[in-house]
Amino acid sequence: MKKTTIGMLFLLLLVILCVPMKNTNVKAAGYVYTYSNMVEHDDVIYYIKSDEATSKSAGKCTIYGLDVKANKKSKIAVSNNTISNLFVYKDILYYTTYTDDYLDITYSVSLDTNEKTKICQGDLHYVDENGIVYSFYSDSKYSLYKANLDGRAEQLIYEGTEVFDYVKAIGSKLYFYQTDITAYKIKLMYMKSSDSKLTVLTTDKFEKDNYSTYYLSISDIVEMNGNIFYQYGNYEGTGNFWYGVLKKIDKNNKKKTVYDSMTEPEIYHDTKYIYLNYVDNSNSCIKYNTKTGKKTKYTCEINNGESLSVIDSKSYSASTNNQNYITVSRFSSGTDKKNLKKNFIKFSYKQNSNLTYYADVEKLGSYFLVYVERIDYNDTSYGWRGKYVGIQWYVADAKGKVVANFS
Repeated sequence: MKKTTIGMLFLLLLVILCVPMKNTNVKAAGYVYTYSNMVEHDDVIYYIKSDEATSKSAGKCTIYGLDVKANKKSKIAVSNNTISNLFVYKDILYYTTYTDDYLDITYSVSLDTNEKTKICQGDLHYVDENGIVYSFYSDSKYSLYKANLDGRAEQLIYEGTEVFDYVKAIGSKLYFYQTDITAYKIKLMYMKSSDSKLTVLTTDKFEKDNYSTYYLSISDIVEMNGNIFYQYGNYEGTGNFWYGVLKKIDKNNKKKTVYDSMTEPEIYHDTKYIYLNYVDNSNSCIKYNTKTGKKTKYTCEINNGESLSVIDSKSYSASTNNQNYITVSRFSSGTDKKNLKKNFIKFSYKQNSNLTYYADVEKLGSYFLVYVERIDYNDTSYGWRGKYVGIQWYVADAKGKVVANFS
């Protein structure tokens, strides 16, 4: 949940720049983009670094493992095309890349021996003791499979021509959606990793004129206090703004609309509240009590040069307003900076006066990740979006001390 350095337009810019594409000529060379997958396992952060894309190549990608305690990285795997969907299970790293013919291929790499093995043809979604779950698109058909950890004993779970995709896993329960463009319906489905079939949880009907149906998706889902909350919507217009609807399914399987003007695809929450920030392009926010159903409006002032992220019951505001430092403050979520702890994270960072900077904070395992992006708006060759100059990542421990960095 973010408010950008120069308002919502700048957030929009970041969204556009960070949309993962298999072929693009706007990427700069050698960066760890915010949209790329990361995994933390045994104090090692695994991340994907993307090289420059050209008109002939999507750019080489490399998986690195950063030993946080030693602040030392090692190369794990390399692909000539985009890498996505990182998983680590029992000292085996799994990842998906694709061929020059745009066919998804999933590989495994032993973290002990670096031995690489082809697992399956498809896009990997989940790994546990029950095996792997992955999907494949070919000949205008969407297919969902499960198999053993080595890719054998493949079982077909789903096949259809309607748009079908993975949402997320909550524990061992995997959620998917299916969009029927001709009937203007979107289905939310699920299966446990031990299952061999999908179950339809709910179906929503949408108006033809309200959405660009081809891109309509279920973007997020959470389970709280016995209820299920999910959001569907899409990006619209030349500005690429998100328009979404937040729905609730209660313990009795009754459904209602919680909020019909969502502006971000994620559902930000803690154990009690769902947080809706900047609902009217001002400092106005809403917190929704998932137990009582009550909405409470409050203000949280975030200035230019600052961002806002909700991570559980705490909110974090990263600031680029000092030319020599990046700072992250922390306070209670759903408040106007109650229990504020200034400079919870602080590190040296020298800025170039000719560039624009944006910083934000995420959580990965037990660590905080602070990223700082650089945009050059003076380079007119990239239009109003500016040139994406680079990004640097900093790793902080639970006490806010920066212990490692990577780029």
